[in-house]
Amino acid sequence: MKKSLLFLTSVALLAGAAGCKEDDKYLFGATPDERIQEQLEKYQSDLCAAPCGWLVTVGTQDRGEAGGAYRFWMKFAPGNKVTMLGDVNETTAAVAKESSYRLKQMQYPTLMFDTYTYIHLPDDPGMAIPDATVGAGLLSDSDVSLSGDIGGSEFRAVGRKRQCPFIFTRATPDDTAAIFSQLALTARKDTAAKRWEATKYPTINVDGFYIQMTVGRRLATFTYVDDATREASTVFAPVFAEMDANIRLVEPFRYRNLEFDRIVWDGKDYRVAFAGGSEYVVFDYQAPFYSLPFGPNKTYNAITVDKSKLNVTGGSTLSGPFLAVYDAMYNTAASASTSLFIRSLTFIFEMNERYEEQLRLQVAYATTGTAGAATVIAEASFRVNRRGDALYFTGYTQLNGNMDKVGPLIASSLLKFLLHSGDAETGVGTSKVSITPSGNEFTAGWVQNKTPGLTSPVGGLYLTSDPQRTTFIPGTLTFQ
Repeated sequence: MKKSLLFLTSVALLAGAAGCKEDDKYLFGATPDERIQEQLEKYQSDLCAAPCGWLVTVGTQDRGEAGGAYRFWMKFAPGNKVTMLGDVNETTAAVAKESSYRLKQMQYPTLMFDTYTYIHLPDDPGMAIPDATVGAGLLSDSDVSLSGDIGGSEFRAVGRKRQCPFIFTRATPDDTAAIFSQLALTARKDTAAKRWEATKYPTINVDGFYIQMTVGRRLATFTYVDDATREASTVFAPVFAEMDANIRLVEPFRYRNLEFDRIVWDGKDYRVAFAGGSEYVVFDYQAPFYSLPFGPNKTYNAITVDKSKLNVTGGSTLSGPFLAVYDAMYNTAASASTSLFIRSLTFIFEMNERYEEQLRLQVAYATTGTAGAATVIAEASFRVNRRGDALYFTGYTQLNGNMDKVGPLIASSLLKFLLHSGDAETGVGTSKVSITPSGNEFTAGWVQNKTPGLTSPVGGLYLTSDPQRTTFIPGTLTFQ
């Protein structure tokens, strides 16, 4: 009896299965290929449904001089044609270019620009953009992975190859008019960048937490003191100027419980608008708020003093007692029979072959007073000694014959100002000069940048015996 019931149940199940429709075996009533094709057609319909096109921003992985955010205007048409402008240069911003595109299922639905056009320039390894890396380009993306709903006013996507961030924003009629009549893709970006040039150290103060920012045409840097390391930490962020010249970050800045992706221009100041509604005015801190990372293997290890760059009309970054030292040295050299015109002094902190810290002094001078004259480098070195944060210099040694020529001329001013203890002498033969050290000690720190148009970071060696910090050797900071 049990066998008979089992047989009848099996027959009933088989009969029921045979009576099902063929397409009932698909959970969503369509084959996977049909559903993929339906999604691709929906994406194409949404892209083409923007009557004024899209503003498309892509952030590159390259954070060098040419890297950051690139912005394009794209108008998609149903016949797989796309018309494009880009902010790469004046030509790409003014001359619209038509090419083809397609939507294809890869790992995700993917928007592919399958004929060469402006979107490919940042990713071109043949240096289609100046200052890009040869053989790599700016490490951008031109194929875009799509997901979710793209039918709204804005959506985000990622590059298929390098996962670079993309922002698609529907353009308005005013946007399109400005793009074609005013070259707004580049003009708004240039206008926004120029507003930052007047502020040397743009900073916000969020209840005692400082963030210093530098905003360029494509890339911004945000520097703050990390809670864990107590060292300055810098974040590089691709940015772009929106059509109203507000600054937009391609990806939000996040630290602690702080988050923002816009810097808003209110007609007078820039304001950082945080998630949650709080806004903070960007002000000029005049010098970075964090300790200067200076020395061997630090961010900066060299100070270059060049009066022609530090004291242009209306500025006085090179001032105070050291200006008298500089002028005395320059005038003595220029009036001597050798007619040596000093161009600049560079103080380089480095490790010698015995892994001892040393200061290498480079004196750049010329035999004529004209600015375009070729310079010759004279070099000397000093031992660097540290007492906590204080530095003092001993053991003056000439490194080449050129310093024999210029050395006696600077001995009575610069070398006496620098040396701490121990006898030293400079020059050879009848021009040999003994130096009586002054016993000075110094600390490295930021210097207020008072020179109009000078955007390089400025630091110096402060005389520790001067509590007012008015006696210092100022110059532009680099790493050499």
